[in-house]
Amino acid sequence: MTGRTIQHCMEAPRKATTVMNSSHALIVGGGIGGLATAIGLRRAGWRVTLLERAPAFQPLGSGITLAPNAVRALDALGLGAPLRARGWPRARRGCACPPDDG
Repeated sequence: MTGRTIQHCMEAPRKATTVMNSSHALIVGGGIGGLATAIGLRRAGWRVTLLERAPAFQPLGSGITLAPNAVRALDALGLGAPLRARGWPRARRGCACPPDDG
């Protein structure tokens, strides 16, 4: 497997919901699904190693439309506010983010 290991240090989970265990997750792919999974597992007390082929995260120059359930999932991960700061609401409370101009 070719790829670089990116270990992302995220804020510690709240003490009331912290579950400490010795579980370790290996996540392949630093896209929206891989990053969301890494954040959720870290907040649940897991050690996480994220593998990504690209040497750095950078804009790809394309937009994305997120369905309402996806926006709610990002809200649960604490990412809703940054999403809304960059995007605009769509019908039925989804969100669209424009392409990054670089």
